[in-house]
Amino acid sequence: IRMTDADRNALALGSDLTSLGLNLNSSDSLYSTFASPWSENATSREPQYQLPMCYYMQPPALKTGHLSKFQLETLFYIFYALPQDVLQAYAAQELYA
Repeated sequence: IRMTDADRNALALGSDLTSLGLNLNSSDSLYSTFASPWSENATSREPQYQLPMCYYMQPPALKTGHLSKFQLETLFYIFYALPQDVLQAYAAQELYA
């Protein structure tokens, strides 16, 4: 393809990835260290984040007396999503009642 416009030429043919600092002959995966063409630093495998403290809190235990207040769809979900669990038996009892 012979084009006189450099932008169209780059769009049609692409860019040389080695000019971006990528070693195409490496046996390692490129995506694990390549952040973007505009980034000077390589990426780390694990992103840096901090979980809020509310994620470490334990939810309150579900009491069987609450099952009578649940909608029918919620009881079916508990019954089918928790096999061999005591809540499955209580949901079955509430569905049958």
